[in-house]
Amino acid sequence: MTVTLPTPAAPLKIGTRGSPLALAQANETRDRLAAAFDLPHEAFQVVVIKTTGDKIIDRPLKEIGGRVCSPARSRNRCSRARSTSPCIR
Repeated sequence: MTVTLPTPAAPLKIGTRGSPLALAQANETRDRLAAAFDLPHEAFQVVVIKTTGDKIIDRPLKEIGGRVCSPARSRNRCSRARSTSPCIR
């Protein structure tokens, strides 16, 4: 079996929310992957996934027709953002 590792030209995308904690976790994941596989940080790209709840912050989510975020909905958002890894929540 051949394993293709990410490169700066074809980075592995790590999907995450945009909160400071989620970004810190995504960057820590990127750092650990880069170290574990002896790859440059540029071989990984952190992709911020925005939801309706992230965009409208002046009202409760129930007022804008929001729904509970499920793992399936998160996976769909990651795939639309062209993330190549599970979202870090």
